[in-house]
Amino acid sequence: MPDRRLTWHVGSVLPYASLWHTVLRACALNVLHPHDLPPPGARPPATVALLERAGGVDVAAFARLLGETPEVFRWSTLGALPSWLSASLVVPQPRLCFACLAAGYHTALFSVALLDACPIHGTPLVERCHCGAPFHATLHSLEDYAAAGSCRCGRLHFFTHETCRRPSLAPEATHALDPVAAWLDAMARLIRSARLDEALCQHAPDGLEWVITAAQALGLAYPACLRPIRLVPPPISTAWYTPRPRQTPSRDHAPPPPDKREHGKPSYWPSLPATTVYRALARHVRRHLAPDGARWVARFIDSCDPLAISAWIGSSPCARQAFIDLLWGRAAEPGVEQRRWPDRQPPGRDRGSAC
Repeated sequence: MPDRRLTWHVGSVLPYASLWHTVLRACALNVLHPHDLPPPGARPPATVALLERAGGVDVAAFARLLGETPEVFRWSTLGALPSWLSASLVVPQPRLCFACLAAGYHTALFSVALLDACPIHGTPLVERCHCGAPFHATLHSLEDYAAAGSCRCGRLHFFTHETCRRPSLAPEATHALDPVAAWLDAMARLIRSARLDEALCQHAPDGLEWVITAAQALGLAYPACLRPIRLVPPPISTAWYTPRPRQTPSRDHAPPPPDKREHGKPSYWPSLPATTVYRALARHVRRHLAPDGARWVARFIDSCDPLAISAWIGSSPCARQAFIDLLWGRAAEPGVEQRRWPDRQPPGRDRGSAC
């Protein structure tokens, strides 16, 4: 389309305002047609998506046509969310707050599934018009452009003549949405395994609850305006390990007594009959029952993926024996991780090759 300015009141895009609502306002003010919106490619697409992603609209070019800066369109869609988070959290259609709508405002954050009420007004969010038709965030035909600003039934308008030009909602009122945007930003940066992403995209039971619980354990607070969820108690304890320097005992001196170390420090192993039995059993397990245990445990630690670990345990007897050895050592010897695994590298051959 030609590089021209649209009729627009500069500065009327409030924080978190949705691209869907802004495009509808621009359509109503300028009587736009499908070829009037700047496409991201050489040819205008048949369908323009305006909620989950800015499909069909070059947002930077559209901002220039309005005389706005592209920064005002941050969070105008939910397209910045990774696929696993979008599949778990996004309702694929606009949801409206009638109080915000009366003030000429709408945000894409209302389509976060865990948000049941508007954080600004506290009113329930709705997905359908009074006529029962769902709201759509795509423009397909000339009829969609001609009906911009209202439902096709004509009973619900998304803005008035005044709020189409400049919303009446106070910009500072949108700060109520800050916790939701900050939480989504932080959730999108979480480090996850590929298996977990796949499970979340397939809507695995308790998958989202597990991720939110893990995020809280990492210090990511759950916004109070979101729907309360059933948290999955994570059987996870966090410990920080400092690798000990490797020391080679000198061959020039006799070893210290079993219950003493240098400088009078007590030995790691108390001189008890139970200790002798446990060490003998552990040595037997490592040599005969789980000879590849160190290699498999290194693979478990590198993966840090419970789904992948369970698949290895189910398919490989060696992995299963190594995991049993790991659980038995943790149950019998508190702090066994500090002694056996944190600073121990796996053998030089291929790590975790199947038996």
